[in-house]
Amino acid sequence: MKNNIVTGIGHSTASDSYKAAKEAATAAIKGLKGRKPTISFVFFAGDYDPKEINRAFSEVYKGTEFVGGSTDAVIHESKILTKGVVACSISSDYLHVGVASADNVTADPRGIGKKTMLQAVGKISVDKYIDSYIQFARMKKNDLASLMRIPSFYTFIFTRGYQPTRMGNEDLIIDGVPRPAQVGEEGLLLVNTIARDGTIFINYAIGDKARVIATSCPCGRTTPIIGEIRREDNPTELAGGCRYA
Repeated sequence: MKNNIVTGIGHSTASDSYKAAKEAATAAIKGLKGRKPTISFVFFAGDYDPKEINRAFSEVYKGTEFVGGSTDAVIHESKILTKGVVACSISSDYLHVGVASADNVTADPRGIGKKTMLQAVGKISVDKYIDSYIQFARMKKNDLASLMRIPSFYTFIFTRGYQPTRMGNEDLIIDGVPRPAQVGEEGLLLVNTIARDGTIFINYAIGDKARVIATSCPCGRTTPIIGEIRREDNPTELAGGCRYA
């Protein structure tokens, strides 16, 4: 299947904020060869006016999502630019995105992060027939290692004005994305199978919850030890005696 994903990249080092952003975005759009961008990533470095940058991007990317921010330097074709604007537009019928933003994250990182994440996820439009078939096709044609290296879902987080206490701060910012339960915490049981025959399950929720007792076993195994397993979704008995969970 050729051209499932098309990308366009543009950059500008013009001194005027509006002109630089418009040149970069226009070049990126041109690279899509007539296709509408699904999502665009935009970054700028230097003493540009953010409001003028945003105005230009809003005009060029009218009706489509774009996200990005300022940085110390931008990179284009292996060149490091301390002043410049870079835009990358991506177009695909099989790529679904949701974008949301919030201000004053420092006031409540976890609460605001969770709310913003849920808003973004709520904007994603998924075709339950086509997208499900695509996932089935991926699982049928690829081995498990390939599926794990190329996940089906990604989350991009851009923060500014918020100082994390450590690197890898997703659990401090985003509570809307499930994270592994820690020792003493309760979490959903997710099943992953590695058998080459039969149905492959990746992070499949079976409807049970358990508490993490330890992160390793004295026997040498490094998989978590769990206990206090309980049913989260109770099965319902249908007419004819069938039980449905």
